[in-house]
Order: sequence, then structure tokens, then C-alpha cells
Amino acid sequence: MIVSILSDNRTAEPDKYRTEHGMSALLKTDEYSILLDTGASGLFMENADTMGLDLSDLNYVFISHGHADHAGGLESLLRENLSVKVLVSPYATSARFHSLRGGEHCISPKWPLDLMEGRTTWIDSTLEIAPGIKV
Repeated sequence: MIVSILSDNRTAEPDKYRTEHGMSALLKTDEYSILLDTGASGLFMENADTMGLDLSDLNYVFISHGHADHAGGLESLLRENLSVKVLVSPYATSARFHSLRGGEHCISPKWPLDLMEGRTTWIDSTLEIAPGIKV
């Protein structure tokens, strides 16, 4: 498996890649292409383009939890890639999350439920999405 970090808080090459508070990683095997989280915005797609990585062949996007710095770029991805399947917990999309860092504020993303309709698998327990790949 090849893991490529598409967005994160830091980069070793600031002249080449942009950063943000958030995380997104591309996981590739010979048969599958899975995006783990979408960072806080569509920035992960810009960095993927700079890296020469094609996100049009994604099989899945797995959102690890319901904070905006991990799911904020989901809408951008779903508008760009009309076939990727979404894997997410129903608790991530139904709860409101807040942070006390820097004063209490909401850290829930705006969920693009209209774009998720018909291509989302709601995960509430371990699921094997492909041989040897579990979420």
C-alpha cells in the first residue's frame, strides 16, 4: 500500500505544497484507491494535482470523524468526483462538535447530504470494504 499525505498542518516543501489545519491521505493498493478524510477544504485536491495524483479513480472516501478539519473538503470532492462512495458514521453527521481551544466554537463541518445521497454507506461497526481492508 502506498500512502500519500495530501494535506496536513505542515510540509517539508512550503514552496510546493499548501498546508491547513486538517488532514487528508490517499491510500492506494493495486486494486483500490481510498481517500482518508478530506481536510478542512478542497486544498487536498490542489496538493494531489501538484503531486501528479489522480483522484478521479477513487473507490471510497472514508471520513474518520465529524470534525471540520477532517470532513470540510468533502463537498469539493463530491462535486468533482461523481462516482466515489462515501463511508462515514451516522454519528459524525448527526452530532454537533465544539472546541474550547481559543474560546468555544463549533467545529462541525457543513455536510453535503444532498451530494452524499445514494452513495453513502453508514458505518456503525467494523466493515470489510475489500479483501483485507476494514473500516
